[in-house]
Order: sequence, then C-alpha cells, then structure tokens
Amino acid sequence: MRVPPRLLQRAKLGDTVAQCRVADRLMSSERASAYRAAMPWLRRAASRERWAAYHLGLIYDHGLGVRTNRTAAISWYERAVAKGYDSAQLNLGIILANRPGAKRDEARAVRLYRSAARQGNRNAAYNLGLYYSEGRGVARNLRMARRWFGQAAANGDRDAAKALRSLGPVANPRLQRTALRAAAEPPSRWTALAGTSEPTSRQRGGPHDRASGTR
Repeated sequence: MRVPPRLLQRAKLGDTVAQCRVADRLMSSERASAYRAAMPWLRRAASRERWAAYHLGLIYDHGLGVRTNRTAAISWYERAVAKGYDSAQLNLGIILANRPGAKRDEARAVRLYRSAARQGNRNAAYNLGLYYSEGRGVARNLRMARRWFGQAAANGDRDAAKALRSLGPVANPRLQRTALRAAAEPPSRWTALAGTSEPTSRQRGGPHDRASGTR
C-alpha cells in the first residue's frame, strides 16, 4: 500500500506514531515482503510504542516474511508486556504454556492471561476459563472457570458460552442468560487497527488456547 509522503516524512523525522502508521499501512497487504518492509519502522518505534513491539513479536511468532523464531518473539512480546499490552500478554502466555519440558511455565501464563482479561481481552478470559476448568497452571476451580468463561461470553464469545453451559448450572442467573444470548449471536470477525486489538483467532501451539490474530 502506498504511504503518503507527509506521513513518511514524519516517520523519517522520528515520530513514533507515524512510524507505526507506516508499518500498519505496509502490513495491510499481508504479503511476506510487506512484513519485511515494515520491520525497520517497527523496530524504530518499539522503544516507545508497545504496538510496534507487539507486532514484531507477532511477525517472529507466526513467521510472517521471516523464519519463525520463538526466542525473538518472546523478546519482543516481553517489551510490549512490560508496557501492559493485552495482546502481547495473551500471546506470550500461550508460548510459555506450550513450551516443551522444563521450559513450560503455565503458572506465569495464567498470570499473563489474567492481566489481559482484566483489560477486557476476551480470548484471555476464555483461556483462563479453560485453564481453571482443566487445572492447568492453577488448581482446578469450576467457580473460577465459570467466572472467566462468563466474562468471555458476555463479550460475545460463542465458544465460551458453550463451555459455560457445559459446566452445568450457573449460580448467577444473569451469567446463564448472558451465555444463552451470546450463543445465539453469529460469530464476529476480528479487526485490528493501529493502537487497538480485538483478537478472536485460534492458537496454533496448544489444542484449545486462544491467541491474538496475525495483525
């Protein structure tokens, strides 16, 4: 996608928001070459803009125009996590929860999911419901599973609504009504704009965990 000359000039002069917008325009084509072209702008902005650090993590995590490199992905996600970015918290948690052997850290994954869910990230809330229902990284607790599935369902997550019903009667009738209403709604497609995130895609590492989308 063509980048407006004024925007490009602002980016060249060190405006980190402009650098993110240039990268976002480039990545919108979703071509491998476009992701590679966006990376220098993302790196320049990443020291100040958590969105840029998150997208660098995403590029390495999913191998978008580069070889998949989970070590690099973790490094960039950590930078965005340090600035409180919910999608980075979610994706870093998924990597940590699905690493092999002694490197696996489901307990930290749960903490990261919780932080993201408290910011309204519905996939993180879904993951928390899943982990509490299965006892992954935490003691199995169906009350907490219902709480987090209920939060995700209240934000329109149909799978969370189904999971909530599968756990049996809900003590809070308002949550039950929310689950039924959410299940009746058509699934929504995620969109992501510069500075925002609304992930709904399935995660590629674990069998059920949810991650943010590729943009």
